[in-house]
Amino acid sequence: MFPVIADTGEIGTVYGRAIDEKGKHDRHLFLPGPQRGIWNPSALRADSLSQSKGEIILTEGIIDALTFWCAGFRNVITGLSAKALPEELLNALLAAKVQRMFLAFDRDEAGDKGAEIVAAQLMARGVECRRVLFPHGQDANAYACQVQPAAKSLGVLLNARNGLDMAATSLRRMAVAPCSLPRPHTRTRPLLLL
Repeated sequence: MFPVIADTGEIGTVYGRAIDEKGKHDRHLFLPGPQRGIWNPSALRADSLSQSKGEIILTEGIIDALTFWCAGFRNVITGLSAKALPEELLNALLAAKVQRMFLAFDRDEAGDKGAEIVAAQLMARGVECRRVLFPHGQDANAYACQVQPAAKSLGVLLNARNGLDMAATSLRRMAVAPCSLPRPHTRTRPLLLL
């Protein structure tokens, strides 16, 4: 169970994950009613954004966000789904003046569609978007579990030249200019690049 705190300081929702053999969509559980709140709102603070050069990693779900967090990337939040960003989160991103979003959505049909929708939302408001390209069928957690050490493997994907610049293409592979790498916010776990 993972609480998501609303801007009022109250619990906006709680996310739970079933571990039985149900289908993918039956495993994700939230409190009834609208989902409010932002997981890891500290990533949007001015000091955090200054450290990450205005860059935020956005995942579909909390477990993928926690994967980045555990690998040392503190500039991570989640949209809680592969759909359009909730208004509360979109407004918070714009108020924080986020400059670049790394869309680390699952590499499946829903994740690709969701990344395109979220990129359109953000680019229409002047936020640059880059798609993190996990291997087909994988998400951040699956990738980080298979390719160790996680801080290095996730860092390589975030800085990959074969990532997608969402403004230049509609989910079509192309080479893009190198971008700055969101750095882990801990000095005890340096990120090693290939």
